[in-house]
Amino acid sequence: MAIPRKRLGFIGLGAMGKPMAQNIAKRLDIAINIYDVNAEAMADSNEWGAVVSSSPADVAASSDIVFTMLPADEHLLAVALGADGIIQSARDGLTLVDFSTLGPATIREIDAKFRESGARCLSAAVTLGVPRAIEGTLSIYVDAAVHEDDDIMAFVRGCSSTVLPIGDLGSAKVIKLVNNFLTGVGNAAIAEVIALGVKAGVPLETLLRLLLKGSAASFLMEKDVTETVPVGDLGPGRFSTDFMVKDLKLAQEMARQHGHPTHFAATALAAYNGSRSYGHANDYVGSVIRWYEVAANMEPVGPIEKVQP
Repeated sequence: MAIPRKRLGFIGLGAMGKPMAQNIAKRLDIAINIYDVNAEAMADSNEWGAVVSSSPADVAASSDIVFTMLPADEHLLAVALGADGIIQSARDGLTLVDFSTLGPATIREIDAKFRESGARCLSAAVTLGVPRAIEGTLSIYVDAAVHEDDDIMAFVRGCSSTVLPIGDLGSAKVIKLVNNFLTGVGNAAIAEVIALGVKAGVPLETLLRLLLKGSAASFLMEKDVTETVPVGDLGPGRFSTDFMVKDLKLAQEMARQHGHPTHFAATALAAYNGSRSYGHANDYVGSVIRWYEVAANMEPVGPIEKVQP
């Protein structure tokens, strides 16, 4: 793997960001300048070659390229444009690449501010979840400008197995939002179908096995649903209901900006908000099936050991 000529900073060491940074440091055998508002996330920095910084501005001052992985638009805006933000150290050649799931308009707003100092902001987006982040085998969407920069790509490849170039500034965010839009709608629809099928008298194992053999089969059905619902593995620690609600709202806002209707997103949001009201806000997004069960006045489906092919 090619060693980049530039220094990397990484801000946002959560469930996705930290393993991404660790894999980059390990694979490229480099030290990374890091920052997170949670000091505990940086406590083991010496173990994986990270240098703790005091603020986003401090990270940027010691880096040529900064990666960010943050919860939402407002967090990136604060990190990029705040009083201790990256913009305080913005200079010619500095590049921020954000991997968070947020609106493309936020990337364009930050880039416009950065350009005044010769810096720039580009976008990327990750898919396949925390387990693949830990393995270092993420699929990552990137703006075309990211793909054209050899130094940035050396770092991106350090935490991924597949890199997919898209197009103009912010396009990686568009792909991520429509991907999560479809995932959210599909997950809610599958949960509704499973609850209906079981209540109508088909055993869960039989229902899932036969759905997987028919035209309803999909990646969502095979991976997200059959590996979690049958065994009751729907608790916290992975992509949560709260995050899905956030992403669907972001997709709706993007659609509003383009004058586009989002009927299915609204329907799915109703289901996820129902799930949140029953205490599943921090649980895995597939826990939406528990809301359908309550709404249908039925016992929880499963668990069974596994779905036999």
